[in-house]
This record gives sequence, structure tokens and C-alpha cells, in this order.
Amino acid sequence: MKQDRAILKIFRYNPEVDEQPYYEDYEVPFTPGMTILDTLIYVYENLDSSLAFVYGCRYAFCGSCALRVNGEPTLICRERAVREMKIEPLANFPIVRDLVVDRQAHDERVKDLRPFLERISPPIKEPEVMKPVEFEGFRIVSRCIGCLACVSNCPSLTEDVYQFSGPASFVELGRYFLDPRDEGDRLTTAYSEGLYNCLRCGKCEEVCPYEIPIPDLVMGKMREEAVGKEIKPPALNGAVEVITSTGKALSTLKEDSLLKKLPPAVETPNAVARVGFFVGCYVDQNFNLHEEGRATVQILQRNKVNVVIPRDQVCCGKPLLEAGEKDKTKELVQQNVRLFEEAHVEEVIAICPGCSLTLKRDYPV
Repeated sequence: MKQDRAILKIFRYNPEVDEQPYYEDYEVPFTPGMTILDTLIYVYENLDSSLAFVYGCRYAFCGSCALRVNGEPTLICRERAVREMKIEPLANFPIVRDLVVDRQAHDERVKDLRPFLERISPPIKEPEVMKPVEFEGFRIVSRCIGCLACVSNCPSLTEDVYQFSGPASFVELGRYFLDPRDEGDRLTTAYSEGLYNCLRCGKCEEVCPYEIPIPDLVMGKMREEAVGKEIKPPALNGAVEVITSTGKALSTLKEDSLLKKLPPAVETPNAVARVGFFVGCYVDQNFNLHEEGRATVQILQRNKVNVVIPRDQVCCGKPLLEAGEKDKTKELVQQNVRLFEEAHVEEVIAICPGCSLTLKRDYPV
């Protein structure tokens, strides 16, 4: 009986010999349940001993074996192999050889963050009393094993490594920022490391093997506290002023807003439902999207749905949330919630992906 096989397309590059990277194909025996690391070890021991890769504990604890497999960073010691795999080194790092990357620049950058507990005053008494609830955030970020999968998946770091030190650096900084015993100035350090250059897109959290919520737990909390201490880019003040004074994220209009053109309510005979339409700043103020807004109302109307479109609805608050302005966001949220509650709608819909996600995930703030 023919043995089941797996096909591996492996990134190869030896800078001392090769002018350009290339890929080499290998066939290895495939057994359900085997790990990706098992396949690489087979290649090394049976097919090509020149293949360079790194692994350590084989228990998803040391973080040394992270690679990109079929485009996604993962720990190869715990990820199950599939029959076709494209295996590459982590992105956003210099290549040492084949699947091995140079982590030295990252390690040196972390050293500059002062990765140790800073105490200005000694504990009131010893042993120091530490309440578990105060250390919840610290415990979560301390799950990090330093695999750097998040760094490989970070678009902000890919765009400009000099303006943003990357999610792994911020997780390390977060260990101390979220430690109630620490008294160091972590926010000034965070600002200099690019706190406001993170997109908070969530790509880091998607690939974190221990599901650390870096955008919210680390970046979000740091920005929120930094704003309270006026540690923020000067340009941010202008953007916040526009939103808080006008209720809209865009300050200039090329055409009258869609909200002014749509009726406040569209009634349909024998309606089966009643919904609120949250238009959102971009759809409201970008005339190129006005037709999509009208079409949304028409589709709902044809499906016998009554539509309520409050004229006084304001920005969903996402830009302010991203900036760390949580208190100012609450004012916008309260106005939107009040308007749709007064309209007695059963559901609220939005066609802007950003607004939809904010209404679903972040409301109420």
C-alpha cells in the first residue's frame, strides 16, 4: 500500500552562497497528528542535512520554533501538519539562513525598555500584600513566550520599523505598565516607541499562541492613560476637537450630508420589522457612498422593513476610542443610544464595517 505523503515547499537561503532566496520541495511521510516540526526534522535527518531551522522545548513554551506556514505565523512544535505546506521564516526580520532569523535587533530594543521592576519607594511592609485582582492584566501579558509571531504579522512594523517598535516590545513593556508595583515612567517610553503608530488592527492577537489581547489590554490601556496625562501627538488634539465639536470624524464636506437628504423614517405597509439605520461619518459625508446609503434603505423597504434614520446621530466614536479618549467617546455613545432607544427600533444596522464592529463590540463604552 502506498504510504501517505506530505509536500513541503521550504524557503531556502544561504547569504554566503545564494544571490537570491528560493524554494525547495520535499516529500515526507505523513501521519495524522504529526506536527510541522516533525516534518522538518524528517527532512533534516533523511533528505537534506543542510536545512537550517530552530526549535527547543517542543512544548510551546520556549517560543523559538515560530515560522510562517501557508502564510500564517505559528508554533510548529504544536501545530499539526497538513498535506501541503509552504514553510517560510518569520517576516520583518533579517534572514540568517533558511528558516532562521536574526532576533538581535528586537532583543536589543527590548533592553532599552528597562525590562525590570522599577520601585521608587520600598514596600510598606514585607512580605508585600498583592491582591490577585490587581494583577489580572499582568498575568495575561505574562503568558507571552517571546515567539515573535506577532511581530511577523504586524503591518505597522512592516511599514516603518523606526516609528513603531512592534507588538512584542509593547507586550514586554506592558508587563511592567500593568504591574501595580512598578513606578517607572512607562508611558513616556511607550510614546517614544510608537504608541500612537499602532493601527490596533488585531493582526498580532490573531496569531498569538496564547491569545494575548495586545490591541486592547496593552495599546488601548496605555493610550487611555497617556491621554489623561497629556502624553499624545499634538495633531491628535485637532482631530479630537473636530469630532467633539461637530459630532463627525470628517471636517470638510464636498456635498450636503446623506443624513440631510434621507427622510427621518421610511414606513412600509404591513412591515415585518422596524430597524434603525446608523449611517456613520464616512457614508454620511462621502458623496461617493451616498448611493449605497440610499440603496440600503430601498432594500430594507422592499423587504417590508420600517427604517428609522435619526438626524442627530453622531460619530460611532471609534476614532476617539483608538486615540484613548474614552471619556469623550462616552458622550457620543450616549447620544446615539438615546436616539435609537427613543425610536423604539428592534435592531440597528450599519453598512460601514468600522461602525458595525464598534456598535457590536464596543457599545456601551
